[in-house]
Amino acid sequence: GALLGARFCRGSMPCIQSFTNRLFVSGHPGLGTDEEGIFVYRAKVTVCVRSLPDVGDEFRLHRDVAEHELVAVDMRRFNDLPGSSHGPFLRLSDCSGWLFERKDMRVIMEEVLTETGLWAFRVNSEGAGLTLRRHPTHRADLLVHPEKVYPHNFVIWADVKLECGGETFVHVQGTKGWLYATSSGQQILVEVEPASLEQEISFPSTESTTKVVLGFKDAVRELAKEHGYTEVHFCETGAVVSFFKGANVHTDFAYTDTSIRVYYTTGTVVTILDHPQQGKSQHFRWNCNLGDLAGIFADPSPPDMSRSQDAPEKIDREIVKSEETAMRAALVDVESHISRLMEQRAELLQGIQGFEYKRESRLQQALLVASAAEASAKVALERAQELDWRRAAQHKSAEFARAEALQLKRMREGNKCFFFGSQSHNVGQNFSDRVTCIAMADVATLFIYDNGDLFYTAGLTPSVHDRLRRRLGSNEPGPSYVAMGSGGRFFIRHADGTVEYNGGVDEFDEAIKGVAGDASNVAKVAFGQESSSYFVLEKGGTSRWRDL
Repeated sequence: GALLGARFCRGSMPCIQSFTNRLFVSGHPGLGTDEEGIFVYRAKVTVCVRSLPDVGDEFRLHRDVAEHELVAVDMRRFNDLPGSSHGPFLRLSDCSGWLFERKDMRVIMEEVLTETGLWAFRVNSEGAGLTLRRHPTHRADLLVHPEKVYPHNFVIWADVKLECGGETFVHVQGTKGWLYATSSGQQILVEVEPASLEQEISFPSTESTTKVVLGFKDAVRELAKEHGYTEVHFCETGAVVSFFKGANVHTDFAYTDTSIRVYYTTGTVVTILDHPQQGKSQHFRWNCNLGDLAGIFADPSPPDMSRSQDAPEKIDREIVKSEETAMRAALVDVESHISRLMEQRAELLQGIQGFEYKRESRLQQALLVASAAEASAKVALERAQELDWRRAAQHKSAEFARAEALQLKRMREGNKCFFFGSQSHNVGQNFSDRVTCIAMADVATLFIYDNGDLFYTAGLTPSVHDRLRRRLGSNEPGPSYVAMGSGGRFFIRHADGTVEYNGGVDEFDEAIKGVAGDASNVAKVAFGQESSSYFVLEKGGTSRWRDL
C-alpha cells in the first residue's frame, strides 16, 4: 500500500495514517490479485451481500448493507476477467459474504481513511460495559459470536482507528472486532497513556511471595555482575531490572551493545542486540528460571541467530517500560512485515500464473486420461463401499452395546455438579458427564475426562504441574486419578498403575506402601485441613487415616 502521511500519537506510539492502494499486475489493474489487510468501506447506496465474489443476482444473500453504513473488509479480490467493469470484490471480515466496489463502473462502496498504530483506551461505561462488534457500527445485531463484553474501566488496545461522520471507531488488537468511542454524546472510550498503565499493575504482596521475588531479583543481579553486565534501569512498580554490556563477543557474532531486561515476577526476558552488520534486534523469552538466565547472560543471542541471513528490523533504543506495551509494539512491527510480504506474494503469484497458463493445455489432455481412470476407480469404489457396509452392519450392534454401557457408566458416576470456589465460571463451562475425576486444592481445580484429557485452572502447585506436563510430553500413559491438598500434598495414579505422591508426613508414605503390598490398590485419597491429616481407601474397602 502507499503511505500518504505519518504522525506520532500520544504515548510516543508511532502511528501511520494510510489509505491503501490496490496492487496492480502487468500494468493493468485487477488481474487476479488478492490483497489482504484491515480495510473499511462505506456504502454509497444500499447493496445486497453476495455469497461469492460476483455481482450476479443469483448469489444474493438475505442481508443488505444500508446506504452510508460502514463495513470491515479483510481481503480485496481484483477481477480476473479482461474488459470487465465489475469489482474489485470485498470479503467481509466476519466471513458473512462479499461486496464490490463497482458494478458496471458505478461506485457502490468507497474506501474510508484509517490510521494504523497502537493506542490504549479505557472503557467508560458503567453497568453495561462495551460489547465487541463485527464491524465499525453501533448496531446491536452485529455483535461478535461468542459475545465479548469489556467491563467498565477495562483497558483495551487498538491497532486501527477511523473517524467518519463525526464518529470514532477502533479495531481491537488481536481480534476481528470493533468498538465505538462515543454514544449519545458520552465518551465511551477514553484514550490513556501506555506509561500510566504501569501504575495499575498489581503484584503478589504476601510475605512468602515477596521473599521469593526479592530473592530471585537479587540472584539475577548477581548473575549479571558475574558476566560483566552493568545495571542501568530498575522499576519496582513494573517489576523490571535492565542491564547493559558493550563491545562483547558472543558465539561467532560480535555485538557492539547488548541490553537485557528481566521481568523478575513473570520470568520474561527481553534481549536487545546491536550487530554491526545486521543492526538491532529484539527477542523475547518467557518463563525463564535462574539456569536459563545464566545461559542468556553468557550468550544472549537467540539459538538460530548463527543461521539467520536476513538483517533484523531496526528498533528504538528507548527502554520500553511496560512488558505488555513492548509486546504490543512488537506485534505492530510484525504486522508491518506481513504487509510487505503480501506485496512480494503478489509478485510471485504473477510469475506463477504464467507457468499455470502454459500448463493448462497439458492438463486438458491429462483430464481425458483421468476420466477413464475415474470410471474404473468408481466401480472399484462401489465394490469397496459395499464391503464396508457389510462390515459396518456386523459391528453396529457391538458399537451400540458399548455406547449404552458408557452412557450407563456416566450416569452412575454423575452428570451434574455443584461447585463453590475460585474460577467457578471457567470450571462450570468445562464440566460434563465425561469427567471421571475431580481434584481441588486452594484455588486450583483439575478434571480428568474418560478419554484421558485433562483440564486444570491456574494455581496448581509446581510439583503437580511438572508431573502432569512430563507425562503429557512423553509416550507414557497419563493420570487416571488425582487427589490434591494444601501445602503441596498430592496423590497421582497413572493409567499404567504407577503412582506418585507427597503426603507431607512419613506416616502417609507408610500408609500408601502398606496398601495390600501394592500402591496401585489405592482407590481414593483425601487430605485434611491439618498438614498431617489424610484418609486412604483401598480398593478392597479397607481404610487408613490420621488426625481427622
